[in-house]
Amino acid sequence: MTFLQWLAYVAVVGGFWGVWYLVGAWGGLLWTRRGLAAGVAVALCGVLGLRFPWALDAMLIADVLLIGAVWLDAALATRPGAPAIDVFRDAPPAFSVGRVGDVSYRWVNATARLARLRVREVRPGLLGGTQPPRPVSVPPHGEVRDAVSVHPVRRGREQAESGFAVDSIGPLGMGRRRAAIALPWDAAVYPPLVTVRLRASVARAQRRHEQGIAPLRRLGEGRLFESLREWGPGDDLRHIDWKATARRGKIITRQYEAERRQHVLLVLDLGRLMTAEAAGVSRLDYVVQAALELAYTAVQHDDNVGVMAFADGVQHFVVPQRGRLALRRVLDVLARVQSKLVEPDYPGAFRYPRGAQPQARPDGTGSPT
Repeated sequence: MTFLQWLAYVAVVGGFWGVWYLVGAWGGLLWTRRGLAAGVAVALCGVLGLRFPWALDAMLIADVLLIGAVWLDAALATRPGAPAIDVFRDAPPAFSVGRVGDVSYRWVNATARLARLRVREVRPGLLGGTQPPRPVSVPPHGEVRDAVSVHPVRRGREQAESGFAVDSIGPLGMGRRRAAIALPWDAAVYPPLVTVRLRASVARAQRRHEQGIAPLRRLGEGRLFESLREWGPGDDLRHIDWKATARRGKIITRQYEAERRQHVLLVLDLGRLMTAEAAGVSRLDYVVQAALELAYTAVQHDDNVGVMAFADGVQHFVVPQRGRLALRRVLDVLARVQSKLVEPDYPGAFRYPRGAQPQARPDGTGSPT
């Protein structure tokens, strides 16, 4: 056999393999590494065709048998996706930049065969995007837990059509069936939440509470009712409690506690100056971190806290409120804010709170117009 005849055989076999690969990829039936190794071994046998004419015919027959074996093996693999193979995610409601989050996946196999899977997870961009593949084995009519660590990349909120690209390996380990499993993810990544400074401040507040140190109440003008007492000269007649006066037979006045709770409104400029970076970190991220610590401090002092973020117009507005719910709403805004290459409208921003208060929704957020 001449060298040209041998090249013609190789071209025919290579073209056959190429067509088969395209058809298999379209149908979701692909090779594994073991199948490719077997194909390479059969192809090397074709070198003997330079000396023995029958070697090329043997190689061609072996290729056909190998392709059939790989195709059959891939067809016998467990089909990924419900109802055969399904997956469920157990993840925290939100993540924090600089803190590793633990996510658990529960893989369920409803078939009577062992499911040998190689999964490639596609996460939202905030959580790292496409991940390296990893093996997962699920017993027949059983389930298995797959725990992974998530390293948030940046703060923000993103609703992504995430999921898995799953390769189910056949019984012989030579073919695999590929399919996608959709698993939508509404991912929220907050700015760095738990720093040493914040932990220390919470611990100090807890120690003061345990030691019996309580905040001092000051009596005076306010709207917080404190107690009833007998009226004396100089007391405001408007504070007389007529029902208590009738019951006791003497003039009784209401005494109020001076209200010291403050309304803290965090105002964030999202204009063009916030797009610059300092030491590899955007100015806006420094502002967000400072606003977060101020919000924590306000909540610890039982103050009302809210936030307004604006650029050429008001983009986010949260009415100042008290408690953890108010802090959660501020966090939601701080996670989503993004700077813009526009000139900030300070006069419009300062006029906005007065007009937005009546439009505030029951969840505490305003409606920018």
